[in-house]
Amino acid sequence: MKFLLSIFLFAALSAHSQTTPEVYNYISKGYITTLTQGLDFKKGYDYKELIKGEKFTGSLSSNTYQFRYCKFIKEGVPNNTLAFMVILLKNGSVDKVLCLPSAGSEQELWAEFYNDVTIKLFSDQKERLFQELISLFTYSVSALEKNTK
Repeated sequence: MKFLLSIFLFAALSAHSQTTPEVYNYISKGYITTLTQGLDFKKGYDYKELIKGEKFTGSLSSNTYQFRYCKFIKEGVPNNTLAFMVILLKNGSVDKVLCLPSAGSEQELWAEFYNDVTIKLFSDQKERLFQELISLFTYSVSALEKNTK
């Protein structure tokens, strides 16, 4: 688990490209349409799963939820993360998708991410998301520190 966390942070820190509005919109809106209509993934792009969070039960229902974190890349360029896909699974199926911009992206996209979190997620889901992102960050920094000694 810690190894995967260090990979997540390394991918985040090594992201060279900034998230564009086109990429943000595809991840946060178009990907769900792609899934529901059985369409192909956005041409010229790919994603790679980095890690899955722990399963949890909704506080308002008996549904089981889990976050999946993926890096969004151009095909053939795996070391240039354009953005991160934060996928909320509900009983094992994709329920919601958020776009976490890469480092150096425009402030408007970060504001849109926080707005999407506020609008799309219930309180317990928001809490779990932020807990996992904080854990990913702290474990990753710790792993990087150990690797640089």
